Amino acid sequence: MPKYIPEESFFSRAIDLVLSVNIFFTSCGPWTSFGFFLMTPDTPIFAHTILPKTMTETMVGFLAYNVVLITDLCFFFGTAVTVWFLIHSFGSLSATFVFPICSIIGRELQFGRQMDNQNKLLSDFGNVQHEYNCVQLLHRELMRIMGFVLMYIHGMCGQFCLYCNYAIIKEWDRLDVHSLLLFTVWTLTAQIVWGLALEVGGRIDS
Repeated sequence: MPKYIPEESFFSRAIDLVLSVNIFFTSCGPWTSFGFFLMTPDTPIFAHTILPKTMTETMVGFLAYNVVLITDLCFFFGTAVTVWFLIHSFGSLSATFVFPICSIIGRELQFGRQMDNQNKLLSDFGNVQHEYNCVQLLHRELMRIMGFVLMYIHGMCGQFCLYCNYAIIKEWDRLDVHSLLLFTVWTLTAQIVWGLALEVGGRIDS
């Protein structure tokens, strides 16, 4: 009988792959927001744009304007880091929850052919209902925590889409083509991805 090594199983490698990709993309995400601020600091969604440009004509006004600009940059970058961290946490938790459950349901609770690393007690007919209830309780306890995270992400995603739509409609004549395309891609991507996430999550939870 071959020795079963959990670290070399398919689902363990799948979790490592998903986590690595998730960490890479969520680590790069905040820097795209930082670059967007540096390239287009006059975008109307930033707070410092409410200040009049004429205040930079004096030394005091110039210093005050730059202080507000740096503060706005720090706040925007901090918000971007928070959002991407939540996306990373949600994606990582989803990966570490979905793959083990798939492993239990797809490998341990199946009948028919026997596998060398299969737990004989889990595949026993008398224990199927008990193991299914354990998986159901695990899912319920996870949803108690994830519910608050999902609610916060839903609010952040909704507000982000509203800001993008407001900037496109309100400042249509002031934004250049690249900013319009960027706002459009952001809002469409956020709505499509989050809508699919809610649809899939709702079907799984039901």
